[in-house]
Amino acid sequence: LGHSVTTGVVSAPRRRLALDAGEVGVFIQTDALINPGNSGGPLLDINGELIGINTAIARQAQGIGFSTPASVAQRIVRELMTHGRIRPAYVGLLPANVAQVMTRSRGSGGVLVTEVEKDSPAELAGIALADVILAMDGIAVESPHEYLQLMRSYPPGSRLKVQLLRGAEEFETTLKIARIPEGYLNDYCRRMFGFTVRSDGGSLLIDEIVPRSGAAEVGLFKGDRVLEVAGIKVATLKTFEAALAPLLGEIPVTFLVARGNHGYYIELPQ
Repeated sequence: LGHSVTTGVVSAPRRRLALDAGEVGVFIQTDALINPGNSGGPLLDINGELIGINTAIARQAQGIGFSTPASVAQRIVRELMTHGRIRPAYVGLLPANVAQVMTRSRGSGGVLVTEVEKDSPAELAGIALADVILAMDGIAVESPHEYLQLMRSYPPGSRLKVQLLRGAEEFETTLKIARIPEGYLNDYCRRMFGFTVRSDGGSLLIDEIVPRSGAAEVGLFKGDRVLEVAGIKVATLKTFEAALAPLLGEIPVTFLVARGNHGYYIELPQ
């Protein structure tokens, strides 16, 4: 057969699905038939406008397909065509799940801001500690994973509207996403995980252990070798930063560390 077109309706414009490693993705759900091999094809509205890129089907049921929203795909394609890679975004805040006591009092949803870095894009936008992020560019966020996934689709230089809750008051601000500052990632590693690294020939060595930090508690020592970050092999400061950059705000992170001839995996922070 040559080209084919199937029709259907959008059952849910923002269906949340569990992905690998506990992450959650937001997709367009449709009952238009998506056959194996159709991934990457367009999902069009009644006017022929692109609204999504066909991505997956539900194996346990017929007639349920999922598409990546076109707005997300367009940002990623534009970034790849311009820079050849997805440049990590930096906003300078740490997200966390909203406490159950808060969701009982005001309803579910939102991401709690647990840290705002000085002079960061988040601080410049007026975001403060203990604010709750409700939505970004009109898309509701209900978990740190959803926040991080959505944030990764915006390249440096993007501006987006962020809806927040502070106390009982809702407000909106504009957040400008920046590039990761020079030397930031090693400092981030120190604050979040309790150690810094340095290149030494063909190895990446732990250079400092922060007392009473997560790294100290799991028994890391200065001079231990870091071999992997979240399954990605690292041997220099440059490769370490490249592996860590997409994980900003994501915890815990798994490291493969070696001492002598013995290697072991650790998760930080614990």
